Amino acid sequence: MKVLVLDGFTGQSPVHRPLATVLSAHQVEHIKLAQEDIPWCRGCFQCWLITPGECVIGGTGNEVARKYINSDLVVLLSPLVFGGYSAELKRAMDRLIPNMSGLLVRRGGDTRHVRRYSRYPSLVVLGWQQEEDARQKEIFLDLAYRNKLNLMPPSFASAVSSGKDEEQINRQLTAIMVEVGVGR
Repeated sequence: MKVLVLDGFTGQSPVHRPLATVLSAHQVEHIKLAQEDIPWCRGCFQCWLITPGECVIGGTGNEVARKYINSDLVVLLSPLVFGGYSAELKRAMDRLIPNMSGLLVRRGGDTRHVRRYSRYPSLVVLGWQQEEDARQKEIFLDLAYRNKLNLMPPSFASAVSSGKDEEQINRQLTAIMVEVGVGR
């Protein structure tokens, strides 16, 4: 299985080693977003109107979008920042917009994108917080769910970990991967 990890941490986190262990049987590409030069999305929507599926800014953002759509599973990894993603992960997420069509439909009372491609990768969104904060966790899980609606994965799971107990994090990651069909 081809796995892409979009890592929004600026340094190491307690999640890195357990995640590598859980995914060791797969072909994993781990992109440390803080080490990449990904310009911010300008919101020009030319990727929908002028150059469908391709951002006019070019560069690493287009590479990340291509790798995303060509993966079987994408893992979004981020520390919780006021309940949201780190700036590094948010920048990469914005640059995934070319993978969605600019056409919109109403689904379940919400406005959603029409599929640009016939196949999308499964999605796991993992957040980490130093200290347990229920409100930030709730916000993060809602954000992950809302992103899932437009990213259209065939399977999805999200979770927030706290603390530094690697064994506990490993168990949680294993359960999440099973939830999306990876592992036992």
